[in-house]
Amino acid sequence: MLVEAGTGTVIFEKNADERRQAASVTKLMTLLICFEELEAGNLHLDDSVTVSQEAAAQIGSQALLDAGAVYSLEDLLHATIVASANDAASVIASDVSGGNLPAFVSMMNQKAQELGCTGTSFTCVHGLYDYGNVSSAHDLALIAKACAENETYMQVANTLSYTLPATNLH
Repeated sequence: MLVEAGTGTVIFEKNADERRQAASVTKLMTLLICFEELEAGNLHLDDSVTVSQEAAAQIGSQALLDAGAVYSLEDLLHATIVASANDAASVIASDVSGGNLPAFVSMMNQKAQELGCTGTSFTCVHGLYDYGNVSSAHDLALIAKACAENETYMQVANTLSYTLPATNLH
């Protein structure tokens, strides 16, 4: 599905409502919720966030975060956006939800409904190897549009490269 971002005009679509595994684009919703929490003042870019053992154990695309390491929320956002890091996405979701990832996934599904998504069902925060985590091109266009409308999201997303600061763990 090709959509003009400013107006929402659909330029081209084919099977736009077909449900497929969302994979790493799941992180768009994880990030959108975090950026909305930032805008609401519930979080701050300079918040210190500790990496859990569960987050550090994520596989696939990752920032190689060590359990117990402390990063700013801004660092974790960059790692998630620039490197599509599953570990960083897990840390962010855990931080936003007070350590309750199922509650965060519920937030993701609620936000999807608010955006008008009808073919989306999130079951995890990063999309890695979870076959029940599905969406459609139409729904992903709605989610991407919401991300593009968030000024802070776009500031971070426009980063071409980012170096995580060293931690005291190694």
